[in-house]
Amino acid sequence: MPNPEVSVIVTDVRSFRVSIMGEVQRPGVLLLKSSTTVLEAIAMAGGFRDFASPSKIMVVRKGVNGQTEKIPFNYNRAIRTGEGENDIFLKTGDVIVVP
Repeated sequence: MPNPEVSVIVTDVRSFRVSIMGEVQRPGVLLLKSSTTVLEAIAMAGGFRDFASPSKIMVVRKGVNGQTEKIPFNYNRAIRTGEGENDIFLKTGDVIVVP
């Protein structure tokens, strides 16, 4: 076969994975297809349970040098500003912890 032809068909694109755990309705792994924020991830997980602490959310991220970075996220402040200007865009491998 000197000139073989190959066809590839992409049936589903799942760009990256993030995990959400703690006091949300459906904790687990989220397979995301596009840019997603913490607010959107919380919505995908069904929102908070009764005893959640929305002002103490933490995004745990592996840094460039392999160090673990903890980014605080205050849901109440993000909602209060209205435009989500305090929202954080997620990266692959991020873990959202809702205490």
